Amino acid sequence: MRGFKLWLPIIYTLVMLFALSDETNIVLFLLSPPFWLVETSWFVENFFHPSKIPLPLICTLTIAFWFLVGVIIDISIRKLRNKKTNN
Repeated sequence: MRGFKLWLPIIYTLVMLFALSDETNIVLFLLSPPFWLVETSWFVENFFHPSKIPLPLICTLTIAFWFLVGVIIDISIRKLRNKKTNN
């Protein structure tokens, strides 16, 4: 396992460990699309307030998100390489 699906979660984990020392969690918010979702007014109105969601859960969801983004990037690169070799 190598490529973006490995490095994006590792990089975000390092950023997350650095950002946990910050009480405002601004770095986590800026780099976490799941965090963006739970902070929307739609989520608050339809589910519950984000302060009730444990921070480790949001961090885990974010690492999973970046893993999936890495998988999508790796698949796209593989398809582009196969397309170039077939032409």
